[in-house]
Amino acid sequence: MTNYIGQGVTVEGIADNEFVFTFNAASDIQALFTSNMTGYGWVNGQVDPVGLAVTLDTSADTQVKLAHTGDYILGRIERIENRVSEGVMVVTVRTQGGVKMKVATGATVAIGDTVTGHTTYPGYVQTIAAMTATSLVATAANLPKQNIVTSIGTDTLASGSTQNYAIVLLK
Repeated sequence: MTNYIGQGVTVEGIADNEFVFTFNAASDIQALFTSNMTGYGWVNGQVDPVGLAVTLDTSADTQVKLAHTGDYILGRIERIENRVSEGVMVVTVRTQGGVKMKVATGATVAIGDTVTGHTTYPGYVQTIAAMTATSLVATAANLPKQNIVTSIGTDTLASGSTQNYAIVLLK
């Protein structure tokens, strides 16, 4: 017999606000943000940077960039701010807890998988198992601090298209 609590059990949204930090946005995030804004809304069919996976950008202090294949996922973009008067763009990143992440087109993610970024779709995730042997060896140092997929699903977007997602427990 199946017992449900409300609409079921999920780790999405379970997060400690002590693990939300502000970082400078690297040029790839800035370009995505500025190219997709028209007035106060997103251009139809374009990617909203909120919800994308990021990794630490070692080229500058306190800066993150979109996660690519083999990158350790530091967290998920929660908010983006263009501080024009300060000449900087910053993002708020959740680094622990249960978060919804977009799965790259063509990628298959299963419950229990550890995910990494995706080079063709930066900021989207794929399972580490999908990586080639060469890139997996290069990523081995990142494996001890895993993130775990706890559930998967599909959202229907306003355009009518669908987007696969994974609920990832960041540790």
